[in-house]
Amino acid sequence: MKEFKIKSSLFSSMQLFDENGELVGELFFNLISGFKEKIKINQDVFKIKNVHFLGTDIEIVDQNDKLLIESDILQSILIYYGSSKEIYTYENAGWFNNKMSVFRKSELVITINKKGIFKTQYEIKVADGFKNYLVILTFLNFYIRILSND
Repeated sequence: MKEFKIKSSLFSSMQLFDENGELVGELFFNLISGFKEKIKINQDVFKIKNVHFLGTDIEIVDQNDKLLIESDILQSILIYYGSSKEIYTYENAGWFNNKMSVFRKSELVITINKKGIFKTQYEIKVADGFKNYLVILTFLNFYIRILSND
């Protein structure tokens, strides 16, 4: 697994860098969670939409409002609608541990862990050869949402 780096600015964005230090995408936040959040990869911008009132489930849509990813927190899955439909399951390491893992079928593809007490830092590892940056950034956004709801 390769370790990706995350650089964040206070309350506005997070940049994701691959193992070579190249920018692969960004998450844009607002002070109010779920309000006009976006993912940017290269020149493509994807909207993050809240599905329910509390905003626990999300949808990722492109500039034409085409659904690309949706979450189902009750089933612990993310569904990707790209060139082929892919289902990713995720699991928490436990209530005392902030680590979450994402699997495609039974293959581990992403792990993320929150570290730090006074300054939050995220550690993210991605399976070798996994290059779906939209899924990676969606999971990062989803992980932050889940932690903020605890």
